[in-house]
Amino acid sequence: MDEDMIKATLKYHILKTQIRTKGIVSGDIVSRPTLLQDPKYSNVTGGAQIVLTKLPSDEVVLTSGFSTRGTIVGADIPFNNGVVQVIDAVMRVPLPLATTARESYPDLVAFVGALYKLGLYEEFNSWKDITVFLPDTKAFQHLAGRFKNEDDAAFRHILKYHVVPGRVLHAWNLENGSALTTYSRGPGQVPNTITVTRNGNYIFLNSAQVIMTDLLISNGIVHVIDNVLNPGNQTALPNPQAKTQAPVFTPTGATSVGHRVATPFVTDLPCTQDCPEPEPTVTDSPRETHTPPTLELARPTSNPALPQYTGLTGHGLGLAALGALAVL
Repeated sequence: MDEDMIKATLKYHILKTQIRTKGIVSGDIVSRPTLLQDPKYSNVTGGAQIVLTKLPSDEVVLTSGFSTRGTIVGADIPFNNGVVQVIDAVMRVPLPLATTARESYPDLVAFVGALYKLGLYEEFNSWKDITVFLPDTKAFQHLAGRFKNEDDAAFRHILKYHVVPGRVLHAWNLENGSALTTYSRGPGQVPNTITVTRNGNYIFLNSAQVIMTDLLISNGIVHVIDNVLNPGNQTALPNPQAKTQAPVFTPTGATSVGHRVATPFVTDLPCTQDCPEPEPTVTDSPRETHTPPTLELARPTSNPALPQYTGLTGHGLGLAALGALAVL
């Protein structure tokens, strides 16, 4: 770890406002900005975020970049300018989507590869405060034949339809019936929208189902979905009782899915030392169905934040004080 990343990691462990575990309602989830505002590491207004969840057992779990989690093991320890929360793991700084996907989430690399294929990735990475609804690998595998010869302009239009600008929307912010403006534009440059549907613990974007929530990246947040969204079919709505939803694109050519099938667009990723190689395609098989895990969701607490600091110190790493701040 280089010196800049060490400094960024330390800043990421200091919340800009005081928060006490007793002030979080059991079962609630809150997000808080940290002191990490260096544009090299964060393109989120107010600073890179950390998410805190209070379990029914009253344990408080923190979630950081790469979904790295830690539990508070020493709570609400006062010092002269705030409180310290001792945690049992070091939180990871959220990094850009490409790094996050290639290091820890291979199921997300098809979308990243498509961005690179179309020359969109640098623009995507410059966008501030974004929410990304990112189709998983199987979604792109199922439509590999359809997208193989897609017009570049049309494909850019499709990818931009998966990104909401200017709003970092956690799962609890996705309100039933709300229409989310995207980077995609229709006739007259009118923004295309995505409709949120909630049914019990399940969340749908148009007719695509959310299968993983709240993955923090350097410029916002990612929710993984099981289908590619179609800006040409914005009225698509789910049937929550159905195991699978009606397609919003017509598949053509190869529709195989699974780990034995090549990941679309992986060859468009910039090669690194560990540059992945596509696997050979096998005989077509229908897209597998699956039941996503139950999402335990809650709304954030409305408790007002106090103008003091909270230091999060990794268990066994010790605590130091710089001026009035608590850091690792």
